[in-house]
Amino acid sequence: MLSDKKQELVSIASKHLNTIGINHTIDVCGTITIQTKQGKVIYYPTKNKIQYKGTVTPGGIDNVKNLVESLGLSGEAIPQKIKDGMTCMTLRDYFAAQAMGSLVKQFDTHVITGDPVHHKLVATAAYRMADAMMKARENNND
Repeated sequence: MLSDKKQELVSIASKHLNTIGINHTIDVCGTITIQTKQGKVIYYPTKNKIQYKGTVTPGGIDNVKNLVESLGLSGEAIPQKIKDGMTCMTLRDYFAAQAMGSLVKQFDTHVITGDPVHHKLVATAAYRMADAMMKARENNND
């Protein structure tokens, strides 16, 4: 659990990124990850450090913004407020959640509420559908 001061730093950085339209995720340690077209940028707001391709450099949120914009945004993460301002949903997760609704309709209620094997089958099918959507998306960006 982050201290109040560290949580505040993470929250400020996240709000700033949201304001300028940079999608990101935040893990339980307060590390912010941004997926770019050329790889992940990791920002440690409590230490004012940025990591890209294994190299850690000092820098604040403005440096993160400049680096991310120079690398090209990928749009791989869709911020979803889960709890305490944390964002945890990737585009793949979003696609799987959307597919899940139509997949569940294909099963009887007793199948969904009963055997955990069926739950796993539906979840697996949802992620297979999400993977297909991600692949189609890649092919359409050529």
